[in-house]
Amino acid sequence: MKIFIVVCMMVAVTLAQSDHHDHHEHDHHDHHEHDHEERHRMAEDLIKRGHALLHLIRETMEKHHGNEHLLDAIQHQAVLVEALVKDLESQHKVENVMELHHLHLIEEDLLHFENRVSEEIAILMHERHHEHHGGEELIRRGEELLRQAQDVVEKHRHHGDRELEAIEHEMHAVHHLLEEIRKRPEGHDFQREEEALKRHEDSLKHLLERVHHRHHHHDEHHHDEDHHEHHHEENHHEHHHEDDN
Repeated sequence: MKIFIVVCMMVAVTLAQSDHHDHHEHDHHDHHEHDHEERHRMAEDLIKRGHALLHLIRETMEKHHGNEHLLDAIQHQAVLVEALVKDLESQHKVENVMELHHLHLIEEDLLHFENRVSEEIAILMHERHHEHHGGEELIRRGEELLRQAQDVVEKHRHHGDRELEAIEHEMHAVHHLLEEIRKRPEGHDFQREEEALKRHEDSLKHLLERVHHRHHHHDEHHHDEDHHEHHHEENHHEHHHEDDN
């Protein structure tokens, strides 16, 4: 009887241990499944964020096309982000989800790229605003230059000044330059156009001054002659009046 009781107790203990082991195994399996799902979900989120960042980079590069010197830094970020996304996708496809700590490291890298891209876009926007303003300023200067030249041409056209042809040639060149400036995309570097406008400003200033100086001098000379003739007539009239007396 005692033996039977002992055997029953041993069986009960064994069953209890087995049940505890099964329960422990079940808990461990549940925890593993939960961990796998969390990593899976995190990897998908990182892939989505990576693609969103690449889309933003592509949009930015299209908007600022033609200014490659400003896009070098952001293009470099695009290469790094693309490599990171491809690595994540290849691991995800074969269900070889990375360890959680490794995913957190990737998240830190991605966050760093997101911040860098935001900084580069802010720089591009600042440059675009500055240079766009520069384009408007050049147009304003060019139009003012054309107005000044046109006034001189209209005022002195009938005098047949040899400078007028050169002035009109410069005006045509300035007009063409302004059309080119207006066609430039946003964010364009206007250094070359500004140098060209400065040359036209210097040339026209020199030509306009020559015309102005000639006619100013001519007007003074003409005024002196008129004054001399008027004075001569007055003297002649006075002399004639004395003879009558």
